[in-house]
Amino acid sequence: MAAPASVAAPITVIAVLMVFTMSMDLYLPTFPELTEALSTTPTMVQLTLTLNLVAYALATLVHGLLADRYGRQRVLSAGLVTFLAASLVCMLAPTISWLLAGRVGQGLAASTGTVLTALILRELFDDERAQRWLSVMAIAVGFGPAVAPLVGAVVADSFGWRANFGLLAALAGIGFIAVLRFVPETRPRGQSVPSAGTVVRRYAAVFRNGLFQRYQLLNALSLAALFAFVTAAPFVFIGTFGLTPTRYAMLHGALVMLYIIAAITNGVLAGRVEPIRMIQLALVIGSVGIGTLIVGAVLFDPSLVTVLLGMAFCAVAMGLLMANAWLLLLNAVAPSERATASALSSFSQMLIAAVASLAVAMLPAGSLWAMSLVVSLCLAGCLCAYAFLGRRSSGRTSP
Repeated sequence: MAAPASVAAPITVIAVLMVFTMSMDLYLPTFPELTEALSTTPTMVQLTLTLNLVAYALATLVHGLLADRYGRQRVLSAGLVTFLAASLVCMLAPTISWLLAGRVGQGLAASTGTVLTALILRELFDDERAQRWLSVMAIAVGFGPAVAPLVGAVVADSFGWRANFGLLAALAGIGFIAVLRFVPETRPRGQSVPSAGTVVRRYAAVFRNGLFQRYQLLNALSLAALFAFVTAAPFVFIGTFGLTPTRYAMLHGALVMLYIIAAITNGVLAGRVEPIRMIQLALVIGSVGIGTLIVGAVLFDPSLVTVLLGMAFCAVAMGLLMANAWLLLLNAVAPSERATASALSSFSQMLIAAVASLAVAMLPAGSLWAMSLVVSLCLAGCLCAYAFLGRRSSGRTSP
């Protein structure tokens, strides 16, 4: 491959993935404004995030099969076109129903990036260069959600909430052109498409693996805690604590950056500290976060400092949990089952995150105790998964 293409291709797919991940929370600072503009309720506005996650989760189960049949570039390009159309529906939505439909469309399309980016990078390069680009991808995935609310707040302050979805549509259009121009087809020639029966048997085998279940639940529940916070935070910080959308976005970005720093630290310690030890450390830190939220934010008079401190501990725990659980859940299965394990884990991640988001949405908007309760339950679930699962496995790795 020519030198320019070897750089342009990975940069393009990583940038596309960043756009997709930014779409999840770009518009969060406008939640209160959306409630008034579309004459709806906070619960319905929060559902725009929940249903987006559900659609995202369900679609992850099929995009891999589509990419095997039609090619990586075609499926990614189709995802960008669909995402562009869905973003325009959101931008022009006259009612909350139209916005919900557009957000579902965005979720269905954006999951192509999650499924295909790492796969394309692995197929483009040898082990060493692929590992470098996958590290860049991991940082980008964290950086996108960190800056998205701040970008969304600035854009909304200047042009209104609809401009955020217009921005996403424009970025999708640019991404589509870049994918056609710079990203080659990486599907191995002559690759066979597994039959439906083979796919079902692989999913069943992976699902029965207790060790896989332990680590995929650690992975999924830590993400669920993050999205429970993301769903409730605009109403808590803007509505309850009276912050401006811009200041809320800055605090949101700071918490996500703690998550990124934790993930980077884990990478630096790779090879020196075993992943299981990092998970144990994360569970201890998460327990401190739960205690801070429950004792300081629920049992006593709530304060912004206490909430932020509790969420800071939780953010660090999430960063350490997800980075190591992802590795160990893949090590828990046979090499031939890793693609299936990755798809199943991605599905459970987004589905459980959607359930946590829905739980927050069904509770009183702006309720600090509701947000703290759901976040704490998710992290407590991580403790239970670690303590009680993993006794039954295929024996392919050790806990």
